[in-house]
Amino acid sequence: MTAPSNRTSDRLLFVCTANQCRSPFAAAIAERRADRLDLVIRSAGLLPGGHPVPATGLKLAAELGLELSQHVSRQI
Repeated sequence: MTAPSNRTSDRLLFVCTANQCRSPFAAAIAERRADRLDLVIRSAGLLPGGHPVPATGLKLAAELGLELSQHVSRQI
């Protein structure tokens, strides 16, 4: 019988002012690069949440092969 593991995933939080462009981009890039690592990656901002990535950010994300259309900002 093996003892239950108390190990939790490592966590990485990217924080920027609004959580609408910089931190979501950083989180998406980190997720792509982390590939199969047991790592929980999130982003948050200092301002109140509930906002999508602006159209310019979505266009740039698509050019980089990142999907941010479902992102909604959240406050830390």
